[in-house]
Amino acid sequence: MSRPPRLTLRGVAEMEGQSVSDFVVPAAREVSQRVIDEAQDLRLSAEDQRTLAQAIADPSSPTEALVRSADAYRNLIKESR
Repeated sequence: MSRPPRLTLRGVAEMEGQSVSDFVVPAAREVSQRVIDEAQDLRLSAEDQRTLAQAIADPSSPTEALVRSADAYRNLIKESR
């Protein structure tokens, strides 16, 4: 049977020459930051989805460079046949 978590933390903290608090607080900070980062990624993803949906619903006109590129591509395909 495994040791209780408190005893494991105490032992590991002692191996590192730290108190349990000094050992646990940075780990808790790291996990907290990761949770915040993941939540922020999800929020940005939702914003990106709205931006994409808006672009699909109301697309902008192609730029001159895009039109030239599309024409060049079509000509290339015609020539390769």
